[in-house]
Amino acid sequence: MPVHVFGNPCDVDAIEVIAKKNNLKVIYDAAHAIGSTYKGKSLLEYGDISATSLHATKLLNTAEGGGCITEDKELHEKLKRIRFFGHNEFKDIVEDGFNGKMTEVHAALGLANLKYYDVVLEDRKNKYQFYKDELSSVPDLQFQFVRYGAPNYSYFPLIFDSEKRLLEVEKRLNGRNIYPRRYFYPSVNTFTKVVAYQSCPVSEDVARRILCLPLYWQLSENEVKEIALTIKTK
Repeated sequence: MPVHVFGNPCDVDAIEVIAKKNNLKVIYDAAHAIGSTYKGKSLLEYGDISATSLHATKLLNTAEGGGCITEDKELHEKLKRIRFFGHNEFKDIVEDGFNGKMTEVHAALGLANLKYYDVVLEDRKNKYQFYKDELSSVPDLQFQFVRYGAPNYSYFPLIFDSEKRLLEVEKRLNGRNIYPRRYFYPSVNTFTKVVAYQSCPVSEDVARRILCLPLYWQLSENEVKEIALTIKTK
């Protein structure tokens, strides 16, 4: 179950080789990946299933909900049964299922938003690049490295050189009523109510130093400049 984190494509070719060699199915966590592409195709076309999110924070949203995408017809029919109590077309329960249907209201909201999607994606890309241009000269910052395909620019994560520096910046931004998010913090392996702790030093280190800056439709160029200036000020 690989994850396209912040819409940044995984190495899908390498994952496919591993899956075929070991007779594995690939289910991508593509919650962030609507609009991301790889080799000219939607990133959601790769793997056996891509599970994506349509939550209100996503580029294309239905306020709440999500979906599973597959090009396998048999698997597609199975997913439809699972989301509807395990019923087949005769309303017989033929496998385990649950009530995972989207409401008509949420679907209508999604259809209404769909016609704005290309404009929203372009707007997000422009603001992402503007942030990067404003902050690229800051020596103690790292940007997420895009190695494969193209992301959807739905998030702008920054990696600071230390947690202390991150906390200083966060405090200054909060003082200006600007609220970035420490996304994926703390590192998930540190939650021990379900499974015992296992050391993941790289994940824990990055999680302590990563901050996602505000990025949304109403965000203005002047606000991006203010945020960047606040980060650059020491």
